[in-house]
Amino acid sequence: RTLNLLDTHMREADLTAVCTALLAGRAPHVKSLHFPRSYVASCQALASAVDAGNLAELRDVTFSNHFSEGLGVVTRSIVSGKTVSLRTLKIETRSSRDLELIRTQVDEVLGGLAEGLRKGGLRLLEKLVLDFEAGERVQSGQMSEFGRALGVGGMSRLRSLSP
Repeated sequence: RTLNLLDTHMREADLTAVCTALLAGRAPHVKSLHFPRSYVASCQALASAVDAGNLAELRDVTFSNHFSEGLGVVTRSIVSGKTVSLRTLKIETRSSRDLELIRTQVDEVLGGLAEGLRKGGLRLLEKLVLDFEAGERVQSGQMSEFGRALGVGGMSRLRSLSP
């Protein structure tokens, strides 16, 4: 089952309602999730659904959005080990005028991924795509932490790592 919310142009309240339904366990067999712009409330609800074990069957997760608060929170939940079937994780972010927000969000995502690697939450991941497009090069303080965690071998099945 696929839940593709990309290109739906959902408002924050509607997206949060969908995530709250996932938290309530109303779609427990979702295997593929494609998530649009992240809002804090929708990300918190989605993270809670993952933490509750309601999305354990996820195999493919795509976040395709503009930089916004909340993406780091849901990334930490996705890589916590509660999505034991996860094979593909794709995080695409698009340009924002607030370069400081971009740096903060990239740090949050990379920090969450590093934490997940150290805890073994990504053992079965086969494909990781990180596409941080900001119109210019984004320096992240967490890149070296992510690299060190990657070197530990927390993704032994990884076949594809894309920038």
